[in-house]
Amino acid sequence: MLGKQRKALPIVRIAVGVVSTFGLVWLVVAAYWRATFHVPTGTDLAVYGIVLPVALIAVTAWLRDRIRVPHRRDSAAAASTAPPELPTRDVHPDSSIALLDSSVRLPAGDNADTVLDTALDGTTAGLHTDLKRADGSGVFAAAVTSISVPSFDDSLLPPGVTADWSNEQRRALLLAAEAMDDLLQRHAAAALSNDTRECGVPAFRLHLLVPARWQAIAQQLGAWLDAHVARNRWRPGVEAARVVPVANAVQALSLVDALNLDINRHPSALRHIVLACESLLDQGTVRTLDGTDRLYGRNHLDGCIPGEGACALLLAHPTEAYAQPVPHLFRVSVANRDAPVDRFDAQQDDVLHRLIEQTVGQLLASDRETKVSGIVCDTDQRSSWRTELIGALETWRAATPAVAPDAAPPMLGLANGESGAALALGAIAVAGARHLREHQPVLVISNSDSIARGALLVGSAPTDEDRNHIAGT
Repeated sequence: MLGKQRKALPIVRIAVGVVSTFGLVWLVVAAYWRATFHVPTGTDLAVYGIVLPVALIAVTAWLRDRIRVPHRRDSAAAASTAPPELPTRDVHPDSSIALLDSSVRLPAGDNADTVLDTALDGTTAGLHTDLKRADGSGVFAAAVTSISVPSFDDSLLPPGVTADWSNEQRRALLLAAEAMDDLLQRHAAAALSNDTRECGVPAFRLHLLVPARWQAIAQQLGAWLDAHVARNRWRPGVEAARVVPVANAVQALSLVDALNLDINRHPSALRHIVLACESLLDQGTVRTLDGTDRLYGRNHLDGCIPGEGACALLLAHPTEAYAQPVPHLFRVSVANRDAPVDRFDAQQDDVLHRLIEQTVGQLLASDRETKVSGIVCDTDQRSSWRTELIGALETWRAATPAVAPDAAPPMLGLANGESGAALALGAIAVAGARHLREHQPVLVISNSDSIARGALLVGSAPTDEDRNHIAGT
């Protein structure tokens, strides 16, 4: 019913506008003729009664289109580099990479199982103890309480760089450092100071994802993290971070997908660490969000709840997962909405449902596992975003009830706030933990951005029989 009402609104609005334009022109012209005692001819009636109103409507429509098109183009460019149409993936449609391990640092917990349980409980973010609006009222925000800005080590700053980074940048790096230390403690060893032997295992390749708004100092952030990692002299070592600024969560998923293709095209024993960090917990950032009316509140249910976090994924070629069964990440589906989800006059957009269908199509093509056991998403409390997700899932369940899960998905954004790429990678880590619990595929959905959408499956490794079946379909 809500969908029908939304579709009808633009039609009603256009009809009212047309009638109003004709009525206004007729009233003005009639008043002028009466005041000047003019008797209209047939030509006058045709020109002023029909041609003039139609011309006004056409000019108005043209001007509105000229104004909207640049706005839409700018929004799409800032939101995502993904194409607006669903891409066809006829090359390596079944390729997967092994998720050997993960490390998360989020407000909801410091491991994937805890984050999942918190999301299943429906825990939400509360008021922050220090952050305030301009009027002194509180701000809903989600913080990692173990982080302390005074503990940031300025001695690791690159030479010539002054220590004038914001609190949010320092907090994000501290979270990234914790996630790296946690992961490397399980997969590497700290060398003794006098140990100069070569390590026979290839160094980890680190991909550091930072928010696009920090692009100007992105390399400096990477250099600080490199110095932190090098201080422990891990064996095997870690290559210098390849720093990638990302504008939203879906760009992070796209990087994971590109890595999937590259790893499968060039198989090796190399292990990759994809690490994303983010923090919005800074008074300056809150002041900006408040000044532009983008904070969540009673009168703004589509507002942002600032969050923070870091997540590291240890990824490798499937042949490297020989010790024990591990989750595998399959191809990512990405696309853009036609308009921001929270725009009042945005029409219903089924792009999220189509992404889900495309992603789950990989599962159906394998003819092996035919049930998605659960969904993990980075959706938060914003009403427009939740409405979109719930609508897409209802449509999916109605179309394929044997495949879609019945339970409502855990929304990681409720307890963790907005943290972009960090929460998207966190969703993958949580999906991996859920897959290990239930031994069934888990669907990851990202709709935290206003336009960009993404989805991928986390499941068990495909067999040769699965690949042959997909190739034959």
